[in-house]
Amino acid sequence: MGIAASLDEALAARAGFVKVAFDGAALAPNDQLDWHPDSDRELYSRLIHHVRAAMSERRGPGRVCLGALFWVQGESDAKSGGAGFVSEQPAAAMAYEGNLTTLVQRLRHDLSAPDLPII
Repeated sequence: MGIAASLDEALAARAGFVKVAFDGAALAPNDQLDWHPDSDRELYSRLIHHVRAAMSERRGPGRVCLGALFWVQGESDAKSGGAGFVSEQPAAAMAYEGNLTTLVQRLRHDLSAPDLPII
């Protein structure tokens, strides 16, 4: 992964990534797949589990710390079409900012990382 090598060089430390991905998962609670922390769909709890597991692994000298979270998601909540923005799911699109704010707050709390950068 190219970004890991770049981070290794920039930080003078070894960067690692924990990838937790599910195709088509929304942030807004729904009846299929979603990332909302209060959902019973388990995606959020899987994310927390994988990050905690990775942080508990120690390979070699030094400590493992959580440096940032890359969040790439949103197409399932708000889909654009044509020249202008036309949402296929207007309620999810309108709620996205609030849902993302909730997710960020819960991630920082549940991972004991109150200042965790979200990129």
